[in-house]
Amino acid sequence: MRSHVHAIGRGRSRPQSKLLIAMRERTAPPFNDDRTPHDAAISHDLRTPLTRLRLRAELVDDETSNENALLELDAMGEMITSDPCVCSR
Repeated sequence: MRSHVHAIGRGRSRPQSKLLIAMRERTAPPFNDDRTPHDAAISHDLRTPLTRLRLRAELVDDETSNENALLELDAMGEMITSDPCVCSR
């Protein structure tokens, strides 16, 4: 992966900046640049119905059912936003 970030700073901070950029390049997933638009599209497509379900769950009269549904929806939303590869598994 080729970095689009340039080292900045003077004195001792510039070599540290270069080290951080090199570390980022070594640890970044190799498919990151190719998959990001695809993952963003899938994530968006999943968040839309998730939002609709959340609105419906908030209208449920039973407080226990309402709370359980919202907790499940929160967990699903966290999976979608926290792991960009969740949709490709």
